[in-house]
Amino acid sequence: MKSSVDSDATLRRLASAIVLGAAVVLIVAKLWGWMATGSAALLTSAADAVVDALATMATFSAFALHSDRPIPAIDSVTVRAKR
Repeated sequence: MKSSVDSDATLRRLASAIVLGAAVVLIVAKLWGWMATGSAALLTSAADAVVDALATMATFSAFALHSDRPIPAIDSVTVRAKR
């Protein structure tokens, strides 16, 4: 049986992959719209979507590389000492 950590890591990777797929679809659609219309607004929106996709890829790779590590426990004493 899978532990909750494995299940959470799998869900995080799946969610990141879905977001990345949606970002790629949006980029393609916006670039197609820009080529069809010549709209500068669509071109800048596509450029913004590329930046979003890069951020999503960074998140996806972080989950893929480090999802097997447990989240460190933070106790209230440590939190108060850092303030």
